[in-house]
Amino acid sequence: MAPSKAGLCRNHRGAHGMSMTINRRDALALVAGFSFPTWAFADSTGKFSSKRTAKNRYVPRVKKGLEIIDGIESGVATFDQLLEIESDMVNAMKLYGDAQKKSEVPDKISIRLNKDADAFSLGQLGQV
Repeated sequence: MAPSKAGLCRNHRGAHGMSMTINRRDALALVAGFSFPTWAFADSTGKFSSKRTAKNRYVPRVKKGLEIIDGIESGVATFDQLLEIESDMVNAMKLYGDAQKKSEVPDKISIRLNKDADAFSLGQLGQV
């Protein structure tokens, strides 16, 4: 069976007498290229995420750690509670930083966020 064609102009011929038709797969690829967002990139986990998705996915994990830090300062939480979630919190901070890039190449914002996450994990945040 021959591939189906979607005619752009059935009654008129294009340049050099060639028919102006494209197959449906090419037409779909053309439409898909315009309709899919170009700002979704894969983070280091391999998941594709926009900035909005990254915010929904990683910020709650960071907020949980910040609440524990506030609890330590007020005497409600212990330092051991922070140590339990510290690796998850730092991971979320790095993944959120990776998601802030404007292209596949890290920019100054994502680099700064990753440096802050590394400094937090080393306990040097006030020194950065």
